[in-house]
Amino acid sequence: MNVRPESCKRENPVETCVVAHRKVLEAKDCYCCCCRQFQDTSESSEYQIPHESG
Repeated sequence: MNVRPESCKRENPVETCVVAHRKVLEAKDCYCCCCRQFQDTSESSEYQIPHESG
């Protein structure tokens, strides 16, 4: 994977990363280091794509 942690932190802040993590499924453009962090911790986190919390 072409990951650029250097630009990732600057261009993609945590805020954008959270949104990107959900969009990464459709758009693998924002597959940055920050996104990777969320993916790793989102396994059991609220950042995981919410289907229907009911």
